[in-house]
Amino acid sequence: WREEGHRITLFNSSDEEDLERAAALLRVIPLLRRSRVLASPPFKGTPESHAAEQVKSRLGVEMVPIADGRYDEVLAGVDEAAAEAEARRWLDGAERTVEPAREDVVMAARASLALNRLIAENRADGLCVGTCMGWLPRGFPCLGFSDLNDRGIPAACDGDMDCLLTMLMFQHALDRPGFLGNAAGVDTARNAFHLAHCSAPRKMEGPAGPAAPYLLRRHAELRGGAVPEVHYRIGQKLTFTKLVH
Repeated sequence: WREEGHRITLFNSSDEEDLERAAALLRVIPLLRRSRVLASPPFKGTPESHAAEQVKSRLGVEMVPIADGRYDEVLAGVDEAAAEAEARRWLDGAERTVEPAREDVVMAARASLALNRLIAENRADGLCVGTCMGWLPRGFPCLGFSDLNDRGIPAACDGDMDCLLTMLMFQHALDRPGFLGNAAGVDTARNAFHLAHCSAPRKMEGPAGPAAPYLLRRHAELRGGAVPEVHYRIGQKLTFTKLVH
């Protein structure tokens, strides 16, 4: 069949559910071709990953720039009562608030709502922001990144488009969120591996799954703001991968 040019995949399995999993992979390519990603430089990673024409040609994903000043406009227009309510949701859901003051959480909640507005108005399926460090004085956007990942909208910081595109592919394939992070250390006594970025999803089993417990912490490097420290279930299987170029 292959020699005749048929595009087929063979499964040597007695489990019919393997067919369902295989069929789910077939949706990735058409979903990528319909995907729009909000992107804001400066970018990191391979040059190919943030060359909009190459990304569109190779994967079908459209990179949509955030217009200059648009984030500031949306942030200024966030309803204060809505920001207070969003902050209360994060505070009530946390096992503990360690360092952040309440105003830090409100500012972070306001930034989260601004990101939601940008996603909605651009009909975006993902978000990659390289300017997030410049946004921090007006509210850390990390809670918003975590929340987007929970909802099945891949969100990557540090302008890492390689990671964002990897996350988008696996979200389409498996309906599971990804999490980019710097390897921050291994604790051999606890058999624990620490990843450092402040955008970890709580719902690692998908939007309909349970939420992992979290603490509200300050940003480790900048000693301020409000970010989530998420504690994942012991024994949960994870896949480490990154597609480049």
